[in-house]
Amino acid sequence: DENLRLVVHEEEDPENLDSSYREALGSPRAGSFVQAERSDGAKSLVLVSEYEPSQEELAASHILIAYEGAVRADPSVRRTSEQARELAGELKEQLESGAGFERLARENSDGPSAEEGGSLGTFSLGTMTPTFERAALALKRGEVSDIVETEFGYHLIRLDQERTEEPGSMTYYELLVSGDEAEF
Repeated sequence: DENLRLVVHEEEDPENLDSSYREALGSPRAGSFVQAERSDGAKSLVLVSEYEPSQEELAASHILIAYEGAVRADPSVRRTSEQARELAGELKEQLESGAGFERLARENSDGPSAEEGGSLGTFSLGTMTPTFERAALALKRGEVSDIVETEFGYHLIRLDQERTEEPGSMTYYELLVSGDEAEF
């Protein structure tokens, strides 16, 4: 039928969707199915078959000073919360005096990233505990945070790469219905 047309959109950036589709889909996900009227007046049925949201990422390193009772603290950690905070403060002073972040992380961090000089690599926002992420996002590249407490202990966080955004993608099918009497 000349009034029906099926269009497959593969790996499109969701930001390029017709505005009426974005409104109708809301937060799209695979399996979403809506009927909408495009901004050009054409009526359509839209089926989202694949959807990957955009990912905001950043890279950071940290020195973690755990204490007895902190989440995931190694059983060998016997320092109190107060002792851990004091040690974190001493390390911050050493960093301000020019000590190397990687060396201090290797020698002092209780986290698994200690072997990597504290590097956590690149991670997506929403991966780390919110307190940690807020502190990292407030930094400029190369800057080290003040002491940040999370459920894991006390951190000194260095921002290694500022926030970047990887665009999302989606594949969707669009059945366009045109003509004066186009109805669903």
